[in-house]
Amino acid sequence: MFNLYRLDEDTYFHHVITRRTDPADFFDHQHTFYEILLVVRGQGTFLSGNATYEYSDRTLFLVPPGVYHVISPPAENYERFLIQFSKDLLPPALRTAESRQIRLGDDIYSLFIKFDEYIDMFRGEALRQLFLSFLTEVMVLLTCSPADQIAAGKIPPLVEQALEAIAARLHEPICIRSLAEELFVSRSYLSHLFSETMHIGIMEYVRMKKMYAAHSLLKDGMPATAAARTLGYSNYSTFLRNYREQFHCLPSD
Repeated sequence: MFNLYRLDEDTYFHHVITRRTDPADFFDHQHTFYEILLVVRGQGTFLSGNATYEYSDRTLFLVPPGVYHVISPPAENYERFLIQFSKDLLPPALRTAESRQIRLGDDIYSLFIKFDEYIDMFRGEALRQLFLSFLTEVMVLLTCSPADQIAAGKIPPLVEQALEAIAARLHEPICIRSLAEELFVSRSYLSHLFSETMHIGIMEYVRMKKMYAAHSLLKDGMPATAAARTLGYSNYSTFLRNYREQFHCLPSD
């Protein structure tokens, strides 16, 4: 069961119920847009950035662009609202770079229910304007109002140190050997603990972070060859292949 409104290729509102979930359908990722996940029914764990959160009914997560995240879904009857949208749809004052994790009261939750009903009642420009109004009101309440924040769980200190090292050295060539040496552990132990915690291989994570950094540089007007050099690639063909695998297009597209 689902209800879907799509404003354009990168912007949508989705209400969906999954009776039986397959963990393979809920993969780790980050993206260039905002994402709001409202869990209506279900319990599990959500990893965002370098912290984990336990969620239950009426838990909302706001994930800004560039933040890695992955959810461990409930086994069955997983109901959620999912909104994806560009920062360009928001006034500058609402373009927060901070993640939010809150338990919802009726004020914000009722907005989701109302817009879900609007999808069946309106079409065209009327529905578009209602969506933009809904999105702005939700973001105002999320960023400007007190909320019941969810306490973050800790990830292993070694993984947190690895994330910090990767972020600090993103513009250099990075390999697991150099990371392990910097953190004074074996490559195999670092690789196992990182994958177990983050649900992604450490070098796959490095490539993903570099590619999203490249996407941002390209959007700011930097030539692709310069972006590759800036991010520590000595071989442009490797950069090109990684970019195509991540975004399914060329840097020039």
